[in-house]
Amino acid sequence: MKAYVIVTGSIFALITVAHIVRMIYEPHRAQEGIYVLLTAVAGVLSLWALRLVWPHPRKYNVSKGTEEHARSTGNLRAAEIRSLDVLHQDAHVCQVTRI
Repeated sequence: MKAYVIVTGSIFALITVAHIVRMIYEPHRAQEGIYVLLTAVAGVLSLWALRLVWPHPRKYNVSKGTEEHARSTGNLRAAEIRSLDVLHQDAHVCQVTRI
């Protein structure tokens, strides 16, 4: 699914760039409402795909019981556990960046 989003987002980005370049070389296109609307829609879809694919920081509740449970069940990768060890021990919620 991630590959599909990357490919379609890239295609929409190329369409947006092509429309903008065409509007530069053919200025009458910039006055056609439907052409500008389609360019904007393609740009928004491309940005949406980028947002879906871009890695986001995860939030974990690192209260003592939750952290111990995560360690015992193996839900956290080793690198994330090391990151949790480095972060504030008394924090209720902290952000762990994706590795």
